[in-house]
Amino acid sequence: MILQYSLSESDYLDHLLFNAAVSEKIKKKRIKNRIFVTAIFILLSIVFLLAKEQTLCYASLLLAVFSFIFYPLYESRQYRKFYQQQVTTAYNKMTSHDCSLLVSEDLIRITDTSGEHTLNLSELEKIIERNRYFYLQFKSSGTIIIPKNKIKNVEILRSELQYLAVKLNIDFTADFISSWK
Repeated sequence: MILQYSLSESDYLDHLLFNAAVSEKIKKKRIKNRIFVTAIFILLSIVFLLAKEQTLCYASLLLAVFSFIFYPLYESRQYRKFYQQQVTTAYNKMTSHDCSLLVSEDLIRITDTSGEHTLNLSELEKIIERNRYFYLQFKSSGTIIIPKNKIKNVEILRSELQYLAVKLNIDFTADFISSWK
């Protein structure tokens, strides 16, 4: 199987956001941050209550509720902004974004701006299908991004990747639900 496609800045950004959305470490960190910010306002309201400042106490409680509801939206924008800066910096250093992918019996050969890379299929950990992408994740934590909108026949590619997953006894996951929030 031979594929030729180009990757855009948004392809890299979507990949990073997907990884963040499914990362247990990042999920736990975001929950801790949400609880911490809310707890600060609750503690502040307790201090105001003890100081007999009921207006400030109620205001702090209201801020606690608002922070619990809206802090995830703020944090989501911060992550997106951070990843966008990372991608823009890395993307601008590349001269071309064209990729050629060759899958043979036991190897995957990728040719892009940084040169030619050869990976053993035995290093392939899982294949993930998303709404707009296929991700080939390797044990070395590298990932090959294949955008569906730049492939002529997605159905043939899907069946080839499913066959590859069965052959290598790895997971082929169709994840159309996980998204960055």
